[in-house]
Amino acid sequence: MGKNLMTDEYNATLIDIKNIISQSRDKAYKVISYATLDTYWKIGKRIFKEEQTCIPLKPASPRCENW
Repeated sequence: MGKNLMTDEYNATLIDIKNIISQSRDKAYKVISYATLDTYWKIGKRIFKEEQTCIPLKPASPRCENW
């Protein structure tokens, strides 16, 4: 009986450890996903801002030649 109790406690400990790792992994995925989204949002915002300064109605400037 003592052997089974140790095995049950050991298994419970392993399950707890697996859950901790799984929860931490999920948190990391969410943080990385947010950081990636934030990066691309800022890049898009910066490109949009640049495009708005090169409106075709404005006199051509060397800075806007590629737009």
